Amino acid sequence: MFKILVLKSLYNLSDENTELLIRDRLSFREFLGLTFADTVPDARTIWLFAERLKEENMERYLLRTNITGCSAKDLWKVYIQLTEAEAAFRIEKNDLRIRPIWHQKEERVWTHILVCFLTYVLWKTQGQMIKCAGLGGEPRRILDEIGNISLVDVVLPTKSGTEIKKRCITQPTEHQ
Repeated sequence: MFKILVLKSLYNLSDENTELLIRDRLSFREFLGLTFADTVPDARTIWLFAERLKEENMERYLLRTNITGCSAKDLWKVYIQLTEAEAAFRIEKNDLRIRPIWHQKEERVWTHILVCFLTYVLWKTQGQMIKCAGLGGEPRRILDEIGNISLVDVVLPTKSGTEIKKRCITQPTEHQ
């Protein structure tokens, strides 16, 4: 059953598609050591097995690498650092809505990497400031709070033909 979860994760499959592909693909059956006479677990059985692992806190990560000479703990640290670096690029694309630019010159590539790094440093610094302010530890909270501020320009015409303009901001919340 564990190998089935490996296939499910590797190919990003639903429980139903995992069952279907085990029945359909010879390569899946060979990987699992199943013959055509063997019973294939149905989607519910696959789901129940995964849930039981979660309940017993037996979920594990499988980290495949070609790096030798490092302990599992050190490899895991490197992997976590990699995910944090990838998160920095996602911050630019998703949270800040800055799209990637295809550069033709090497110095522009390095400049882009520098901007990504500075974005990440600023993001982490904001996270620490938010944590100290008691607002959690996620800088996305700042963007959400700013997004809640509404600005309205009210224009009142007068009888003399001039206009009175007043800029109104919604009442800020305690955190704003």
